[in-house]
Amino acid sequence: MIPQAREPGPFSERRHMFRYSPLQIENYRLPGMKTCEVRSIEEMPEPDKAAVWNLFWLSIPDIDTVPGSGKRWFKTYTPVAGATGAIVRDVLAGIRADALEDPVMYYKVRLHPRRFIEWFEREDHTIYDSYYVLGGPKWVSTVLTRAERAKAHLLEEFRPAPNYEERRPAT
Repeated sequence: MIPQAREPGPFSERRHMFRYSPLQIENYRLPGMKTCEVRSIEEMPEPDKAAVWNLFWLSIPDIDTVPGSGKRWFKTYTPVAGATGAIVRDVLAGIRADALEDPVMYYKVRLHPRRFIEWFEREDHTIYDSYYVLGGPKWVSTVLTRAERAKAHLLEEFRPAPNYEERRPAT
């Protein structure tokens, strides 16, 4: 029997990281645009792409208006100048051999959202470019709110089937 291909879920067992957005990254592409923020992120190698995408999704709530909007996406979504560059710098800083920065964000934004929240609440946010580009304390609040949403989404995604206890073999 040939195993059926499945759509990748929000957890990658091979890489031990989570996708925070409820939909696959390609669902957030700007229709009718040959290049856009999402396509730029998609072109990154794994696992960089996953880490950058998670912080992008956490930081830019209006991106949720794009799926299903068709070519009228501009009615609800306006790209923020400098946001993608700031997010990429914040995530990828420190993972290159010549960088002096600590790569903490790169690793933390790939964890389960619960663990990311625990870390991010205590972090000095002013060390990140995204803090300045996306509104300072407003950015922090947005990231934490959306991380909670990702946590809830993942809890729902991995919830056991009804009557789970009844189906387990007796010990």
